[in-house]
Amino acid sequence: MQIKGHGVDIIDLSRVKKYMARGDEFVGGWFTATEIQELKNRHFRVEVVGGRIAAKEAAAKALGTGFSSDVSWQDIEVQTMPSGVPKIVLSGGALAVADSLGATELLVSISHTASTAIASVTAVGE
Repeated sequence: MQIKGHGVDIIDLSRVKKYMARGDEFVGGWFTATEIQELKNRHFRVEVVGGRIAAKEAAAKALGTGFSSDVSWQDIEVQTMPSGVPKIVLSGGALAVADSLGATELLVSISHTASTAIASVTAVGE
């Protein structure tokens, strides 16, 4: 297995609170329906939302594109496995970029403090 890319992002949770105050405009633009349901189940806790934002940003960096005309917020989904481990699921432009890199999986780690959330994503493939 080879590393195809890596990205890290950190976000101030006070900024996330401001984003969340925008309501549906923020939530619907940045998160998929699956993610919104999971965030609802977790009571839209700011540290969870912040961790998801950081993970999406880190994933876009690991793909080498950032968010662009090819990769949107909706193309990178952060899911939680039954074990509690986060997982990145790609679609659309993000999946096409990953395929072109030979990246078959994006490994993600998310953490937070009372004031910040951080995520690291490593794109790997054969």
